[in-house]
Amino acid sequence: MEYGAITVDTSIFDQKGLLLESGLLNALVQFNNKPAKLVLSEIVIREVNAHLVKKVNDVYAQLDKSLNNAKKHIFGNVQDISVDRVDGKVVAKERLESYVNNTGAVVISASNGVDLNHLIKLYFNNEPPFAEAGKKKSEFPDAIALLSLESWAIENKTRILAVTTDKDWAYFAENSDYIDVLEDLAQAISKFEPNEKTFDFTKRLSLAMSSGEAQDIVELITDRVSAAVSEQYLYAEAESAFYWDSHDFQAEFEDIEFITDDEGSILLNPIQSQESHVVFEVKANIAATAMSSFTLSVHDSIDGDSVKLGEVFSESALNFETGILFTINGSWDGELSDLDVDDVEVLSFPKSVDFGYLEPDV
Repeated sequence: MEYGAITVDTSIFDQKGLLLESGLLNALVQFNNKPAKLVLSEIVIREVNAHLVKKVNDVYAQLDKSLNNAKKHIFGNVQDISVDRVDGKVVAKERLESYVNNTGAVVISASNGVDLNHLIKLYFNNEPPFAEAGKKKSEFPDAIALLSLESWAIENKTRILAVTTDKDWAYFAENSDYIDVLEDLAQAISKFEPNEKTFDFTKRLSLAMSSGEAQDIVELITDRVSAAVSEQYLYAEAESAFYWDSHDFQAEFEDIEFITDDEGSILLNPIQSQESHVVFEVKANIAATAMSSFTLSVHDSIDGDSVKLGEVFSESALNFETGILFTINGSWDGELSDLDVDDVEVLSFPKSVDFGYLEPDV
């Protein structure tokens, strides 16, 4: 049996930053009204909903902190800076409903074909996805999700490709005839690309980018990545004997190294294709330099104020691996120089940068 459906676990939604409207999660809209379906367990929907609510609350907390700093340092303790807010539960519900509608996802009920007696047997026999050791109670949601998905696959006489970093899911898939597991979402999506012409073009472009024949395309992607890096404002981490506050953060792009296969060809995954239009994902190692100024201060125990000691400038290497989405427009059979590159998107950045130990300049 070929794969008739793809499913995504909560771990992948978290890995992609819960960005339902962009990047690889948004690329799943291509399964809407297609023979191969996106299927999502009710368990995953509920978990993602909870994580979205927490994300909204965390963002509001960060916003409050930024507004308080703005009041103190920019507007002189003005108190009327405010932002209209929407309840996190409402935001999460609306975003998830929109996502399910846009992707045409089939939501599999947690009770779909799940035999309680069978579930209990798996639990006490330490059978997948229940491990022999660890917190087996926390594996019950995984077990319900997997059994209901497998039941749907059996009913529809097809196989499901599950995308997850959860080892319990992989453990279960080893013993299932209906569920296989991959950890890479881009690689999983590419499994559903049936167009042989697309794969021929992918191979041609990969070889050209690797050999230097398509240097213009490489340079365009590099320029867009460089711009994306320079637009980032990452959280600064540091150690010091003094209080410190980071400001004027900058990131300066240094280099990009695309991930290659054993033969040295750049690994491209076709995510979505139409005639003269292909969306690719490529993984790369990014090298950059992070820079920030820091204000150092000490607490005056007599009057309760902070006493500024001075400013410190610090740099730190910023190296990370990320996926990059880009779109190629143009004739697949024409000259590579006639191809256009659009919509270059860096899929992930580090959340923070460690600037090491800070102390006043002597």
